[in-house]
Amino acid sequence: MYYTQFGVERDNKKAFELMQKAAKVGYPPAQLKLADFYHNGWYVEKDLKEAFDLYYKAALKEYDEAMYEVGHRYHKGIGVEQDLNKAIEWYKKSNYYMAEWALKDISG
Repeated sequence: MYYTQFGVERDNKKAFELMQKAAKVGYPPAQLKLADFYHNGWYVEKDLKEAFDLYYKAALKEYDEAMYEVGHRYHKGIGVEQDLNKAIEWYKKSNYYMAEWALKDISG
């Protein structure tokens, strides 16, 4: 709510703190959003390795968008060593709408 201004005044610091708490207890949507924050350097120092780790934690809980993001990072070598085999594996696990396109991109 604090991030989207749904029913409250926008407070990015409070939103970030609450996302950290939710991610810490293993809530995949919070892990995904917090990973985005680290990936882009929003309200925190940019840290691609930390972003990957958070995407990975959410992906292990079979959260589709996170599985795509893990595949994308293995595909492009963002925050992790590039590994096309792992990228394909994660893209195939994901039902996220971009995964099919990404698999075509890898296959040429």
